[in-house]
Amino acid sequence: MAPPTSAERTSEDSSSPTQPFLEQRIPFREEFLRPPRSSLSWLIHILAFCVSLTLGLVAFTMKPSALQCTHQLSPYSPLIEEGLIKYESKNFDNEFDKPSNYRGQPSNLTEASWKALWENHCIELLRITLMCTSDVTPLLFIDDPHAFQGRTPDFNTMHTCRNFWEIREWVEKMGLPPLS
Repeated sequence: MAPPTSAERTSEDSSSPTQPFLEQRIPFREEFLRPPRSSLSWLIHILAFCVSLTLGLVAFTMKPSALQCTHQLSPYSPLIEEGLIKYESKNFDNEFDKPSNYRGQPSNLTEASWKALWENHCIELLRITLMCTSDVTPLLFIDDPHAFQGRTPDFNTMHTCRNFWEIREWVEKMGLPPLS
């Protein structure tokens, strides 16, 4: 029996290895075609992209003011509400070789200063830091007839603080190894 011609082949034997793939008829359905997008659809997509890009750039370039940051990061304080909190950038002028009453060549003034206050570098750094980050949490007073001026401060107020121990742990992990 002679092999069937390509016109005689049916769908049952379409998987035969002798029939070339490109000669097979592929069923075609209109529902598989995607209709072409209209120009209005493209315009809407381009407009949405431009609006998104513009809003993203505006949000990226806008920065909150110092007062807005203070409101977000600090507890309530009348100083904040009245806008009295001002920020300034300061360089801690606390280098070891910078002369002061406590540093420099030995002198009577240096010796007297050291006798009056020891560990000055650490204490001076703490003083500068405390002055830089002044606490503006309201201090409450309790009426106390036995106290000076009839009232005593209540230092047991809630503060929002940085976690010192986590910071210290990070510094120990990320810092330089100790000198030997």
